[in-house]
Amino acid sequence: MSRFISSIIPSKHTEIAPRMAVRRPMPTLNLRHADPFVFLDHIGPSRHEPHTPKHDGTGAHPHRGIITVTYLFDGEMEHFDSYGGHGVVRSGGTQWMVAGSGIVHDEGMSAEFAERWGTTHGIQLWLTLPTAHKDTTPKYGLLSAEELPTLTLPNNAGSLKVIAGTYQHDGKIITSAMPLYSPLVIYHLRLNAHTEISLWIQTDFHAALYLTAGTLLVGENQTVLREAELALLSNTLSESDNGVLCQNPTNEALDVIVLAGKPLGEPIFMQGPFVMNSREGIATAYSDYQAGKYGTIQR
Repeated sequence: MSRFISSIIPSKHTEIAPRMAVRRPMPTLNLRHADPFVFLDHIGPSRHEPHTPKHDGTGAHPHRGIITVTYLFDGEMEHFDSYGGHGVVRSGGTQWMVAGSGIVHDEGMSAEFAERWGTTHGIQLWLTLPTAHKDTTPKYGLLSAEELPTLTLPNNAGSLKVIAGTYQHDGKIITSAMPLYSPLVIYHLRLNAHTEISLWIQTDFHAALYLTAGTLLVGENQTVLREAELALLSNTLSESDNGVLCQNPTNEALDVIVLAGKPLGEPIFMQGPFVMNSREGIATAYSDYQAGKYGTIQR
């Protein structure tokens, strides 16, 4: 028997910046976090015409105690940070930032992309860092679509892109180059029309599925997952039922973000852009930022 849906979390719709609407299932009143994942924003899809004035996302702001991960289905996002990190992530690629001991960054539409017609569509995640790594030195990285390992699924079912972590298939292990500080995986499953796949998930990992659009059937009981919903999956102690059956009953390909990881089991205190292990840690994060310890962005 495969894993099944234990609960479904709807997204909250909000606008985090001009022309940047998101759907957010976590954190909400229904789900504070899914340790080690503490934040999920579904950005867009939003279209702009050529020569659109560049928007700067949420503007320059700090983070501490987390890793931010941005993955784009479509579009371009440019990143700058106070540790000298700079890059442009494009369709099918990902960029991440280890906030660690504190950093200021700015992530928004690139000026070149704003000059062209385009669609922005992506996912941003925050991963809480283990206590031992909360004060690690900040860093930034980027992997293009071509650099992310992608598995062609059997029976023309689609593809599985490994954004973070590893995936096992037919005795082979494919691994993303994104650095991790605790055991977890992030996949982009593209499931073709009227196909199905049973995805392998490590036994001691908690797991969730986020559907960007359409309708997905999950598990042997075929529970329906709809657009912008996050499904928390059942846990398992057996190798024989550690997979999850995903079926696409529609006439269109579906995009599913698969999240799974071993819970850290540590206290999680989240306030604004900071995720720490205590209220005192949050207070320190704010006071250090106000004292200028996170630096400034030099463009």
